[in-house]
Amino acid sequence: MKLILLLVFIFSFESLRAQDLEPETPNKRPDPIWLKSYISSGFLSSSMDIDEELNLYTGGSFQSYLICPDTVYEMAPKRFRETSPNQLFVQKHNQNGDLQWTAYADGQARLNDLVIGIDGDIFITGEVWSEDLLFVSSNGRRDSLKKPHKEYERGLYLAQFSPDGLLKDAVFFSDLPSANGVALAQNSKGQIWLAGNYFYREESELKRSWLLLSFNPDLSLSKIMAGDSSGRSGLSSIAIDGRDQLYLGAWYAEHLSFMSVKMDLEHQSQKPMLAKLNPEGDLIWCNTAIVDPNENGSHGVINDLHVDFWHRVYFTGQLWTYFIGKLDRDGELDWMKTSTGRSSFAFGMERIEGDLLVYGHGYGSTFTSLKSAPSYSYQAKASTDFFILREGRRGKLKQAAFNGGMGTDYITAVKWHKGKLYALGHDLGGPAIEFGNQSLKKGRAKMWLACFEF
Repeated sequence: MKLILLLVFIFSFESLRAQDLEPETPNKRPDPIWLKSYISSGFLSSSMDIDEELNLYTGGSFQSYLICPDTVYEMAPKRFRETSPNQLFVQKHNQNGDLQWTAYADGQARLNDLVIGIDGDIFITGEVWSEDLLFVSSNGRRDSLKKPHKEYERGLYLAQFSPDGLLKDAVFFSDLPSANGVALAQNSKGQIWLAGNYFYREESELKRSWLLLSFNPDLSLSKIMAGDSSGRSGLSSIAIDGRDQLYLGAWYAEHLSFMSVKMDLEHQSQKPMLAKLNPEGDLIWCNTAIVDPNENGSHGVINDLHVDFWHRVYFTGQLWTYFIGKLDRDGELDWMKTSTGRSSFAFGMERIEGDLLVYGHGYGSTFTSLKSAPSYSYQAKASTDFFILREGRRGKLKQAAFNGGMGTDYITAVKWHKGKLYALGHDLGGPAIEFGNQSLKKGRAKMWLACFEF
């Protein structure tokens, strides 16, 4: 899964207290089968994928240093004080969570998405804003990110690692200002599609537009597709079906110029959008009416999506709170539902047999089925706790699990295989992170990897 665009909602403490919450459903905070963790000044865990041998590849960003069981990775002091996680890293674990190797990069950069390609290599993308970026492979080899045609200093990168953690290639894109790679996918021919955005200043206003790039299997750039200065927009998720057709999750505000789709809104609130393209990148359909485009208060963004065999699209993300829905194969809305209570935000979605796993964090909510029981509720112990839901394809909620402690706890990726759920997350430091009857000690920020029966 990837590091996704989050809407920012501001709540006062009193307004949160004023909202009614259902009692938490009992016995829904499971103990993990195993639990691993790493320490830094700050973390952004971002993404995870699993190979056929059940090895887990995780990616994210750390701040200043990374403490692993066998090694401490410490970055040299920069010219300015580090205040956030800006060193990307990739790790491989076996199915028991034992660390196999770590690769990282020295410089200011973040990792937003990680996927295993069709030949078993690991692809990562994100943004880099330092003048130089030095990739350090698992064996200690150092390779600089080449910037031969840089138009701007800040841009996005696409890197390819072998299953042994050795960098095979990396490219930099900055033809448009402040480009950022958010999500990527590879089709059956080895072509890589990368979704994201770029931003720029127009007079005194900072604007952001959608960006879609295509790379050949050798990572040479094949196609650039991008929005213009007519409004604010961004791509936040991508999927490819068995016919190599593309599906994009996105958001827009004010004015939209997306290929042949043009829209003008009377307000600045973000709206969710989904689109389908053919293998060459031509638009098939685009749905901009998942929520009412003319309603000022209906904020929203698509954080993840899944396409089934019949080309029906399931999506999740956040409006004012958690939501999940389905489009038919023609892009028309079939159904959608939201949670109640305080706000909860979905980070992503994964397949689990014939159902969907949806995961995220929040302050306490009740999740319901579309037409009938059951429903499940949780209450955050202090700041945010995280949730994992098993959703049926017709809107029936089938299973739920919650966890978290007295701090701010996030879950950012999950994978499932034969009754075992692998989860990746992090906190902001401070109080202990609680997993059922187990916990990680309070103190500095931690990234964790856990396995549950599910």
